[in-house]
Amino acid sequence: MAQQRLLLIDSAQIEAWHAHAGRLTGEGHFPANDDGHAAFGRYVAAHRASRFYLLADVVEEGFQYESMPAVSGGDRQALISRRLAQYFYGSPLTAALSLGRETTGRRDERMLFAALTRPALFEPWLAILREAEAQIAGLWSAPLLAPAVLERIAPQLKRALLVSVGRGG
Repeated sequence: MAQQRLLLIDSAQIEAWHAHAGRLTGEGHFPANDDGHAAFGRYVAAHRASRFYLLADVVEEGFQYESMPAVSGGDRQALISRRLAQYFYGSPLTAALSLGRETTGRRDERMLFAALTRPALFEPWLAILREAEAQIAGLWSAPLLAPAVLERIAPQLKRALLVSVGRGG
């Protein structure tokens, strides 16, 4: 099985962590400049066989909530693609999450549209990973992972305020 590495991306740098037996071990941080990109390239080349999980912790995110008519198949996908393009024009780093159906009325589908709205921030790091042909498991947003984290650390709580401290505050 491939080793797993977590890459935490913020607006100033990328941090690399090795995940093993439920623990994270820091392996380095690389600033968002030419020297940092070169050092990160060497790091990725040394760990090409690993599977990389990218976690974005940036302010440049957008979220939109909408109820959509109940459609399926190609029509649903076309509607979702259209909405993502309207809300987050120019960003390829988008997601649409179904939050279930309304319980009354037409039973519209509740959707959360999300995007990392400044793709240029991620492009140098992604280009290095692509060039090394590294295995990328996915790119996640910290706020979208919050419910899963809360469920893991405090499953008995129905409501909670989850606060994190990072370089941005």
